[in-house]
Amino acid sequence: GEKKSSMIGVRTSASYFGGMILTLVAGELAVIKWNYAYLVFLVIFPVIFIAAKWLPSNDMAVITGQQPEQRASRDFKFNPAILFFCFVSFAFSVLHSIWGSNYSLFISRTGLGDAALAGTVSSVTSLAGFIMGVIFGFIYSRTKKYVFVLGCTCTLLSFTLMVTTVSVPTLFLASFLSSAGSGIVFSSNMLAVANLLGPKNSTIGVAMINVTGDLGYFFSPAIIDAIYQVAKPTVAEGKFFIGVIGLAIMWVILLAGTFVKQLNFVQADKEKACAAA
Repeated sequence: GEKKSSMIGVRTSASYFGGMILTLVAGELAVIKWNYAYLVFLVIFPVIFIAAKWLPSNDMAVITGQQPEQRASRDFKFNPAILFFCFVSFAFSVLHSIWGSNYSLFISRTGLGDAALAGTVSSVTSLAGFIMGVIFGFIYSRTKKYVFVLGCTCTLLSFTLMVTTVSVPTLFLASFLSSAGSGIVFSSNMLAVANLLGPKNSTIGVAMINVTGDLGYFFSPAIIDAIYQVAKPTVAEGKFFIGVIGLAIMWVILLAGTFVKQLNFVQADKEKACAAA
């Protein structure tokens, strides 16, 4: 329950914090020489070492004497509800990627500032994701099954501000809301999968969520550009407008999902807790 949600929130915070630090380091290295920025990828080697040495191992196959392949095939039970959360991960990533691909163009097109402002906005974006991860456990304890709706609402408001207003204060607010929404949605997705699949299968479920999310970010430019070419929105910030429409549809789907018993990951968590007791 609450401990699990807090731990997932901390994981999200660490991800945003690491991204913020690596971006700063890459920027400093690029000042020396442009291709030095790629040296930040060397951080993977200490990560591999730390994981190999200190990551706890809970290998039940060793305890039971089963082969890992046999145990995995016997234990894993596919829950169709996971497809819904994979869809949420993919669709939200496609739409949320609009922010990262277009906010710098928005600043340039509207004349609000230069690269320095874009860099500051990027820092606010990372900070918002970090903060949301830290307080995710508290947010989840108050909103429960409506936590997805809350996250989607934040990003929807962010994109709406980008379409309707042009000012530096609203740009920073939109930046904060966009990242806050993504932090809540991605943390909620991992929590939902962990609750529905249980501890034995949660790693596979979380991997599915991460993969579909990454695929969403990867295919987002092609998908959004294709929609833009077909729809040809007349508003100035056409791609953000597409995001508003897409997030509004997603908001309705997520709200409807709160009434579907098979998707109620909060109830699944309660049932597992009662069974354990």
